[in-house]
Amino acid sequence: MSHRLPLPSSRRRSTVQLPSHLSLPGHVRQRVDCSTLQIPAVPTSLDTGQLSPARYNAASGGESMPMQDSKPNEEIQAAYEHLITGARTGVLLTLRNGHPFGSHVPYLLGADWSCAYLHLSRLALHTQHLLEDFRVSLFIAEPDEPGKNPLALQRLNVQGTARILPVDHESYESVKQRYLAKFPQSKMMFGFGDFALWELRMRDAHLVLGFGQAYQASAASPTQWHHQTPDKKA
Repeated sequence: MSHRLPLPSSRRRSTVQLPSHLSLPGHVRQRVDCSTLQIPAVPTSLDTGQLSPARYNAASGGESMPMQDSKPNEEIQAAYEHLITGARTGVLLTLRNGHPFGSHVPYLLGADWSCAYLHLSRLALHTQHLLEDFRVSLFIAEPDEPGKNPLALQRLNVQGTARILPVDHESYESVKQRYLAKFPQSKMMFGFGDFALWELRMRDAHLVLGFGQAYQASAASPTQWHHQTPDKKA
């Protein structure tokens, strides 16, 4: 006789039919008929209900961390320059079927964060994503090491769009030479036909220098940093 597991009615969401080649031996099926076993459906998303700060604190069981006073703009800019000097690689975020996809990449910045250059192979998944959707983000973080608080590491996130830099572009050769000066190991890659320079035109930047020390800037004024506080929309 076939039996069903006694699941609460609220959890009887879907029925899974087991393929014939995975059928269990008869003496097992006498106890549980897996071909009609009902398994609760897995939710595909988490409903946050547009949590307000108060509701978020109630849900997390704590209060918000107190904000720190804003640093002088010169100090923020100096911290930004120190960060990008110490971190030669970052994480490139592309869109894959509407979902973020991260890749480890070396990067070269232009005069400021609003322009960056990558040397990518068209065989790589992230390049294939860019050919379908040019929206992109680049995440750069202070290198971690024992003794540091990983939650307090300085980091930069910039968002914008990407485009291929043609070899006949007026700035191609200068960008190439700057890239090779920073990454001499890439010289051989410039001889491969599947590699190309990509230019990232960044629109917004989000810089974190520690707890309560988040700053934003726009490409219109890339060196002017504004303190991000809970009452300001990110």
